Amino acid sequence: MKRQITEMLVACAAVWVAGFAGPGLAKAMGVPDLVADSSNRPEVSILGHREKEEERIRAFVSRNVHQPFQDSLARWNQPVCPLVVGFSPQETPLVRDRLKGTATAVGARVDSAKCAANFAVIATDDPVAVLEGWSRRDRYLFGDAGGITIDRLLKSDLPVRVWYNVGLRSADGQPMVADTLGPGLRAVETTKARDASRLTYKAVRSFSSVIVVIDRKRAAPLSANQLADYAAMVGLAEIGYEVGQSPDVGDAPTILRLFQASDAERPKGLSAWDTSLLTALYHTNQSLTTQRTDIETRMVHDVLENADK
Repeated sequence: MKRQITEMLVACAAVWVAGFAGPGLAKAMGVPDLVADSSNRPEVSILGHREKEEERIRAFVSRNVHQPFQDSLARWNQPVCPLVVGFSPQETPLVRDRLKGTATAVGARVDSAKCAANFAVIATDDPVAVLEGWSRRDRYLFGDAGGITIDRLLKSDLPVRVWYNVGLRSADGQPMVADTLGPGLRAVETTKARDASRLTYKAVRSFSSVIVVIDRKRAAPLSANQLADYAAMVGLAEIGYEVGQSPDVGDAPTILRLFQASDAERPKGLSAWDTSLLTALYHTNQSLTTQRTDIETRMVHDVLENADK
């Protein structure tokens, strides 16, 4: 026992000499060069590769999946019915079928062939003219959004403009109740709940319609499959924090880089990150306040486990 204690004290003294007395004295005392000279020490990374990848995935979700304060994430809770306009006769059915296939694959429901369109994907040379003309014919095209928000959409210089109309539905599937606040005031939809909790939402945000308008001139070098996958990504999840703002993708491998990357680096379609995010969005409990964290955890498991195989 005394020998072990003595050896430990000698080792501690050697480290002290190396750190404070300098390499010269340390060498004279026979301290190994690796300890005496800090420049020879191997550099230790605080975070390993897996931890760094996990951080990238969580940052990708937090920066790009929109969640208003004290509200749930948004997703489709009614069947999706795509409307595809502005593509060639050959491309139109390809884009529509690809949208439906992606929606089905990630867990969203798709309506029958004869349905009222609620997910419009439009390719045009003049996105502003299309949106302005459509809004003149349909005063509810942009829901109850204010003029400033609509102007931000119209005046943005994005190659793809996306508009989400989002409503509320009861988390337990019961219909919302329209309560009138007073004479002349607009009715407000509410839900009756007996078991209020800070861990769950009693009402969740649900897409009623989504409009994706693609600037055909800026999308000229891209294939119909690439555009369909981009539209699926931004149409099945609420991407971005501000109307008219470009997605903040950083170096993430995602279809959202389609208009930001060089020709050689442009993604060919949805990446593993994209499909994992969308699948997690539609397979996690939308009423839980932890849904975003649950999505990140599922993505970390799916992406990193598949990468290890």
